[in-house]
Amino acid sequence: VICAVLLFLGACSGPEAKKMKFLEKGKALYEQGEYVKARLEFKNAVQIDPKYVEAHYMLGMVALRTNDLRSAFPEFSKVVELDPGHKEAHVELGKIYLAARAVEKAMEEADLVLKTDPNYPGALILKAAIMIAKKQDEAAISHLSALLQAGSKDKDAFLLLAGVYIRKGSTAEAEAVLKKGIEANPRAVILYNTLGDVYLKERKIEDALAIAGKVVEIEPGQPRHKLTLADLYWESGREEKARE
Repeated sequence: VICAVLLFLGACSGPEAKKMKFLEKGKALYEQGEYVKARLEFKNAVQIDPKYVEAHYMLGMVALRTNDLRSAFPEFSKVVELDPGHKEAHVELGKIYLAARAVEKAMEEADLVLKTDPNYPGALILKAAIMIAKKQDEAAISHLSALLQAGSKDKDAFLLLAGVYIRKGSTAEAEAVLKKGIEANPRAVILYNTLGDVYLKERKIEDALAIAGKVVEIEPGQPRHKLTLADLYWESGREEKARE
C-alpha cells in the first residue's frame, strides 16, 4: 500500500501534472486580465511539453489581448499543425489573415472549419467579416441577420451588422441592432461605444451622454471612459459637470 501511494504521489508531481498546473494557473490569470503573468505560466507549460496544444492556443490568445499579432500568428499556426481539427485556432488565424488583408487566406480558414461544422459560430461570423471586407454589404446583412434570427447573441455579430448599416448611412437600423446587441450583452462596452458614436453623428447629445455614463458604470476603473464623458459634457457647454 505504501509503495502504491508513493507511486501515485510521484505521478501527481510528474511532468503531466506540472504542465496542467501551469495551464490552469495561466487561465485564471488570463481571466483576471493579468496577461504578462499568464503568458509566463503558459510558457512554463510549453517548456515541459513543446506539443501542448492548449498552452500554445492560450499563448496565442494572450498575444491577441496585448495586440501582438506577430506573436499570435505562430502560436495559432502551431496549434493547427499539432491539431488540424482545432476550430478555434483556425478562426483566430482567419481573423489575423483578414487584419492583414489576406482575404482569400482568411476565407480558406473559415471554409476549412465550416466543412466539418457548418454551424460553427466563430467561422460564420468570420465569413461575414470577409463579406464586409469585400464590400458585399447586402450579402453580409442577409448572412448576419440570419445568424441573429437563429438565436446568436455573439456581440461581434451585432457589431458587424451595425457597422454595415453605418457604412450604408442607415443609422436608424444601426441603432436598432446595437440596442438589441446591448440587451443580449449588457456588459459589452464596445457596443455601447459604437451606439454612442451613432448618437453623436445624429447630434443626440443627451443620448450620447447617457451611454457614456453607462460605460463608466460598467468599467469604473478605466480613466478613458471618464475622459470621454467629461469631453461630452464640455462640448455640450456643461463645464462644471466636465470638471467634476
